[in-house]
Parts: sequence; structure tokens; C-alpha cells
Amino acid sequence: MPRVRFQITFSRFNLEQSSDCSKDYVTLHNGGSFSSPVVWKRCGSDVPPVFRSMSNKVVVQFHTDGSADANTGFSFTAIEHSAGCGGILHGTKGNVTSPRADGSTRHGIYHLCSTYIPTGQE
Repeated sequence: MPRVRFQITFSRFNLEQSSDCSKDYVTLHNGGSFSSPVVWKRCGSDVPPVFRSMSNKVVVQFHTDGSADANTGFSFTAIEHSAGCGGILHGTKGNVTSPRADGSTRHGIYHLCSTYIPTGQE
């Protein structure tokens, strides 16, 4: 059975900068819950590197202190890959844009989850 994984690529990242990333930040968890290992926690404007998950679940958590600032949020593309012997077999993808990008000051939690269903058993 192929292993389903995600590749997450940020195309834009512009959050409020603070020395300890306590105001606006994104936390990336390699797994399906907040107790899953934290890959990174980021703020500021440096676009994060491409991330490739180790499982079929990822949590992208956006936190904001709610202050109105000039930062424009983030956008990322998540591509699902079924990796088996010999490499990538197929993929689907979707784009995600943060609440900050539309001028709001809401928090956001994005759960990416994929379940492999063998052909003929849909």
C-alpha cells in the first residue's frame, strides 16, 4: 500500500515579527494533532522552506494577537503524494490562504489529512 504524504510550499509569508514569535505565527505539526511533533514555529517575512511530511496528516496552526498591522499573512500549496517503490505515483493539490490575507484578525487551523483507498474499494 502506498504511503500518502504531503508537500507544503509557502508562496507568501508576511506575519508580524517578534523576537519570540509570540504575536502572529504559524506552527507546523508533522501529524494530525497539536501533540504531534512541531517541525517549526515561524513569524516575520522569511518564506519557510518546502516541507515534506512523514505521514498522511499535517496540522498548520495560525495564531494572531489580533492587532491590525500591515502584514499580509501567508499562502501555501499542499500537494498530496502517494509514494511507493520507485517514487511518486500521483498527486492532488490545493491552495490555502491565511485569514490575515483578507484583512481579518482571526486565528486559523488547517488540518491536512489523506486516507489511501485502494482502487475498486471507493
